[in-house]
Formats: sequence, C-alpha cells, structure tokens
Amino acid sequence: MIGQCSQCLKELRVPACIPCGHLYCKSCLLQVDEEATCNYHRPTCRACYTPFKMDFITEEEQNKPQFKGKPRSMSDVRELFIKPIPTPRILGAETISLRQNAQAYEETLRKDRARLSQEKDDLMTSHRREVAELTAKIFALEGSNRTLVLDVGNYSVQLPHSVDVSPEYQNTAVGPDISACAMQKERDHLVSEISGLKAQVTLLLASLRNSKGMVDRVALLENQKKNLQSDRDLMLAELEREKTLRKESRWKLDQATRQPNALKPILDNERSDSKAEIQQLATKSEAETDNVDRTMTNSDASQVKVVNLQARIRGLNVKLMTSEDEYRRHKARLESEVKHLLHQREKKQIELNGSQVTMRALEERIRDLKTELSDSQKLVAELEGYKQKATELEDINARLAPDLDSARRLVNLMTANNEVLLQKIVELGADGAHLKIETARLTGEIVLLLQALREYEEEQEVEDAVLRLDEDPSFTEGVPSPPSESVASITVSATSDFVFSHTEAPPLSLEESSSAMNEQGAPKGPILDDNPFASKDQDRTQILDASSDVADYVLVRNPFADPPQPSSTKMTNEAFRQ
Repeated sequence: MIGQCSQCLKELRVPACIPCGHLYCKSCLLQVDEEATCNYHRPTCRACYTPFKMDFITEEEQNKPQFKGKPRSMSDVRELFIKPIPTPRILGAETISLRQNAQAYEETLRKDRARLSQEKDDLMTSHRREVAELTAKIFALEGSNRTLVLDVGNYSVQLPHSVDVSPEYQNTAVGPDISACAMQKERDHLVSEISGLKAQVTLLLASLRNSKGMVDRVALLENQKKNLQSDRDLMLAELEREKTLRKESRWKLDQATRQPNALKPILDNERSDSKAEIQQLATKSEAETDNVDRTMTNSDASQVKVVNLQARIRGLNVKLMTSEDEYRRHKARLESEVKHLLHQREKKQIELNGSQVTMRALEERIRDLKTELSDSQKLVAELEGYKQKATELEDINARLAPDLDSARRLVNLMTANNEVLLQKIVELGADGAHLKIETARLTGEIVLLLQALREYEEEQEVEDAVLRLDEDPSFTEGVPSPPSESVASITVSATSDFVFSHTEAPPLSLEESSSAMNEQGAPKGPILDDNPFASKDQDRTQILDASSDVADYVLVRNPFADPPQPSSTKMTNEAFRQ
C-alpha cells in the first residue's frame, strides 16, 4: 500500500504532496481548492490546518521556455509520483554494474590522461625544437642574404625592366647579364618561398593554440569526471544508509505489531484467573455465611474471615482494573508509535525516490562523459595530423632561401607569438589558482556534510536507545499484590523519600545507571508475590524490594522519554488509603 489520502481516507491515486508534508490524491486536492475558492479563503490542510497555495509544477512545465509577458509560477505545491520500491536484489545488481562501469571509465580515463599528457609533452618539445630550428635558419638566411646583396652590388650591369629573360635571351646574352638574371630569378623564388613559409608558420601557431585549448578542455573534463565520481560515491553511501534505516523501521514496526498480540493472551489469562478466584471466594463466602447461620458460637471468627475475603475481593477487582488501564495505555502508545513509524517510512520512501532521480542524472552525465571521451579521441587523431603537417613543414624549411627583410619580419612575428604564449601561460596560472580556491571550498563543504552526517547518526543512536528503553519489559513485568493498610502507608512514605532523595542527584548516563543497577543487585522477575496467604514479614521484604526497584527506575529514567505515568504500585497504595 502506497499511503492514505488525508481527504478521502483511501489509497492514494495520483499522489501529490503539499509543503506541510501530507499526501493527497490530486482530485481531492483540487476539490479542496475549489471549496476554499467558493468560500473566499485560502485552502488549508485537512490534517494540520496549514494554509497553502495551489500551483502544480511538473518537470516538463519547468523546462518549457518562459515568455516575457508570462509571469513565473510559484513552487509551493509540487506533484510527487511515488513509484514501487525496487527490491534489494535489483539495487545490489545496479550498484555492482555502476561500480564496474565506474572502474572501466576510470581505467580508460587514466589511459587517455597518460596518453594526452605524453602527447602534450611531445608537442611542447617539438614546438621548442621547431622554434630553435627556425631561429637558426633565420640567422643563416640573414648571413646568406647579406653575402648575396654584396655580390649583387659588385656587379655594375643591371637588367632593365624591358629586357626579356626568356631562355633564348639567356643563351645569347653575355656572361655578366646571365649571372644577374639568375640572381634576380633566385631572389624572386626566395621571396615567394618565404611568403609561403610565413603563411604556414601562422597556420602552425594557430593549430598549436587550438591543440592547447583542446588539452585544457580534456583536463576540465577529467576534473568534472572526478567530481561526478565523488557525487556517485556519496549517493551510493546514502542509498545504503537508507536501506539499513528502512530495514530497522520494518523490524521495529513488526515488533510493535507483535507486542500487543503477545500481551493480550497474558491479560486474558490474568483476567480468567482473577474471575476464577473471585468465584471461588464468593463460594467460600457463601459457605462461611452458611456456617455462621449454623454455628453461632464461631460468629466472631467467621465475620473476621468474611471481612478479609471481601477485602481480598476488592483488591483483586482493583488489580484487574489497573491491569486493564495499563493495557489500554500500552495499546494507545503502541498505536502512536506505529503511526510515527509509518510516517517515517513514507518520508524515507520520498527520499529514496529523490536519490533514484539523482542516480539517473548521474548516469546521464556519465553518458555525456563517454561522448566527450570520443571527442577527445578525435582530438588525438587531429594532433597526429598536426604532427604530419609539422614534418611537411620541416621538409619545406629545408628549401628556404635567404631574405633579410622577410627574416626580420619573421623574427618579430615569432617574438609576438612568444609574448602571446607567455600571456596564455600567465592566464593558465591564474586559472590554476582559481581551481585551488574552488577545491578548498569544496573540501570545506565536504567536512560540513560529514559533521552533519555524524550528528544525524548520533541522533539515530539516541532514538534507538530510547526505543530500546521503552520496549524493555523489565519495568512492566510484575504487578504488586495489595498489602495491608499499615504496610502500604510505610511503603508509600519510604518510596517517596527514596525517590525525592534520588531526584536531587545529578542525572546519570545509561551506561552508569545500568552499572549501578548491577552493583545494587536489582531484582529480576516479578516484584511482589501473588500468594494470598503470605505473612507480614514477607510482604514487608517484598515491598522494600519494590521501593528499591522504583529507585533504580528513577536512576535509569530516560531524559528524552515522555513524562512518567503513575505506576500500578502507587495506584494500589492510593486505593488502599481510600
């Protein structure tokens, strides 16, 4: 059974939860809102009379885009669809599969991380080597260009612009003219090659910047994967804790339902025994009255016996009434505990549903990480293509010719690129400091969460101790028999003095109180004997044992329990005083 509606008192159909925590059917909640609207006042909860505002928001409606002219709705009431609880076997299988997937993802991520770090180092070393080679080639080009300019300056013959440099003219021209044409053609070829080299160098630098950004993106994805892994571990731990709490609540609920059934036959037996004793005493009293009529000489003794029998009958009636009252009180307390446990069970089911939703969200994020890992593999393939392009650039650099002006421009371009790289490195350092600050903040939040978890576990231990103390049958095991008037007055005065003297003492813990009970030798079993023909000395010793037991109960009393109810011994003493 999922739960009970607070309006129609039936099983929930399309359940919805309001801010106070009570559950209703959606149709019943709409009916409550209509009645409140007709009476011109806000709807209130039928269980706790807390006002609320009707505004259902589902996940689909929240994800819809909001227009500028449409106001955003309040979130006072949210629909809650309760799904059947999965079995422990299914949950265990899911956890095992999730752990295996997480281990596989960690292994692949570790391999990819190592490979990317190695490729990053190789890329940086190759970049430094290429820069060094380019600078060396630039200096060599400057030297060769300087010598070429000097050689060209030594010749006095120069070609006009109208001179044809075709092969026929070169074959018919004189020696100096041929050498000048060859130098001019070589110079033009060097200029074209240097311009192409500049374009290739700019493309190479742009590709290096893109690869660096991709490497940073992969590192960011790795950090996100670590955060998701930690969140998943926390959710699994909380899910295990919820399972244990649910098992404990079910066990307590079974114990609470079994205890009234176990007490009922005991009370029935006591009731039948007391009725049989009353009938026997009634027959005995009738026989005694007959004997009084027959024998007038023993009238005084028979009258005394009749009075004693009547007093005992009254005591048995009082005992029966007290036992019935105690049974009713115990039954009411158990019913309240059962209701409380059912309410806690509903809350735990709601929390379990929320944890399942978060687990689904984590699985979706893991799928996204898979896609991002595939993208990183594509990036690795692109890096290999960039390496091939770098080898091609080395082949092209082997055919470079000297040009002084182009070499100087290339040196300026390389220095500017180095400044950009230094600026990027500084920005990466700032990003690393920001990440360290964020890591410290997350560590503080984790410490606070652990402290809250410890406090919650301590509260659970205190509640378990209180429940065990309330369910301990040693305090309700025996019911005292009615003593005489003098002994009862002495017992009440001694017990009250003993309790008053112990209430002034400082409160003890549960362990200290239990050790004190063991040292004092608290009686185990029934406090008083039900033998109707016991002597006064035995009654006095039994009453003193009862007073010591009451004193021990005062010492071991739970400070978090409900106010103490009047015991059966005190009620019996008050009945005898009357």
